[in-house]
Amino acid sequence: MHKEVVRLGEGEFAHGRITRAAMERGLLVVRKFAEIARGWGATDIIAVATSAVREAQNRQEFVDRALAEAGVDVKVISGVEEARLIYLGVVSGVDIADSRGLFIDIGGGTTELIIGDARDYYFLDSLKLGAIRSRTRFPQATQARSARRITG
Repeated sequence: MHKEVVRLGEGEFAHGRITRAAMERGLLVVRKFAEIARGWGATDIIAVATSAVREAQNRQEFVDRALAEAGVDVKVISGVEEARLIYLGVVSGVDIADSRGLFIDIGGGTTELIIGDARDYYFLDSLKLGAIRSRTRFPQATQARSARRITG
């Protein structure tokens, strides 16, 4: 399994644009993962973009460059669709038997809330409350926590 932390929304939530550095990091990862997938024989690559791209004023530039530089057609999805896909991922990998659960996914820009069981979901929502967005909006809270860690 391959995983890369891109932090595409870093710096964006304050200005509404994907920063140049974040865009380059994101496109590098798209190219790298497309190359790996094609190396394993993949002929179709499905890529979706979530809140950082969805909300960016320059999202079309990112989508266009991903297609031009990596041959990957990135689909920008809604927050509710993001929650639905998270639900599918959870129930395909976790045995929740006959239980109904609350699934929470905290991303950089949003937090998805899902209520569901192994057969279906009953509630999907996407809140504009993610780790990067919160740190951007409330920097004093991050600084206070860091100061406590150093002194306490």
